[in-house]
Amino acid sequence: MKNTKAIRGSFIAKFFNSFLFIISLFIAIFTFVCIIFLTICGAFDSSRDASINSMRDVLYNKVCQNYCYDALDLCVFGDKNDNIFDDTNFRFVIKSDVGITTLTTRKSSDGEYIYQTTFDFPYPVERKEFLLDETTVTTYIDYKLYSITGYIDGNLTAEDQFAFLNNFVQMIYQLRYAIILLCILTVAISIISFLFLMSSAGYHDADETPRLSWFDRIFLELILGAFLGIVILELLLIDSLSIFSISTTICLVFIVLVDIALFLLISTSFATRVHCKHFWKSTLVYTILKGLYHLIKNTVLAFAKLLSLIPMIWQVILFIGVLCLTELFLMALWGEEDFVLIFILEKLVMIPLVLYITIM
Repeated sequence: MKNTKAIRGSFIAKFFNSFLFIISLFIAIFTFVCIIFLTICGAFDSSRDASINSMRDVLYNKVCQNYCYDALDLCVFGDKNDNIFDDTNFRFVIKSDVGITTLTTRKSSDGEYIYQTTFDFPYPVERKEFLLDETTVTTYIDYKLYSITGYIDGNLTAEDQFAFLNNFVQMIYQLRYAIILLCILTVAISIISFLFLMSSAGYHDADETPRLSWFDRIFLELILGAFLGIVILELLLIDSLSIFSISTTICLVFIVLVDIALFLLISTSFATRVHCKHFWKSTLVYTILKGLYHLIKNTVLAFAKLLSLIPMIWQVILFIGVLCLTELFLMALWGEEDFVLIFILEKLVMIPLVLYITIM
């Protein structure tokens, strides 16, 4: 029993399980995404070539489009040389709106192109119009239509993003069944580690009872709001980046690891508050309701104390006055004008009677 308590409060055990949870959950998420990707591309029910081509098409699409936009920038505003993207596996052909080839980087040494995409793009071009006196220049923006086709050289001789993605596709296809087993294993490890961390939350060393840290005393709503704000900023950052670039992949890995660590921190704090029976008291809602309760309670007590200082006859008069005003307000709200006369007659009888009984 003492050994169990010692392990539960051990910093080393908590650190090890925290590290194990973060890494195993990250691998579980990654393998799960790979399984979904493989399933969508038919890796489990189609031929090898068809599956790999399908996966390559999905991954190459965004990267190839980004390269095409860069090629247009270089074509319109650049040097228009034949060495553009020479150190990559990307090739392109740009044609003007009349079908004339403006620039191409296709080579005779290229192998079979394993992917290509074509789209039209209206590119803004600045035009200048000179007036007759040649003293004033009017500038306006015109658009010129370009057609660009991007190709991926099947030789993949350059070590670029396309070669990296091709190797990645080949690898996950060969390991597609091992990925399923790895996903199941890492999910099991992450669940076991998470349960240990939740059961040991709040316990330190050999303490018999759990205790709160400074983080556990922060309002839970503020912590959840800060976490939500971080996630929104991360999504905006990811949306502004190229999804399949190497740098973005590293950034995504870092973001996922940080989010898992933050999730674990919040979950541990949640469990600590439950263990210390302080969950409800640590919320902002509880603090506001408690403040309102004390405000109403103190107001009622102050009013009761004030009434105790007033003679009985004036208490009754005050009560009757408040009651009459409330009834008049309700009748005005409901629009019951026919009851005004009955209200006046009833009060002429009730008020003297109540005052007489009070005096007696």
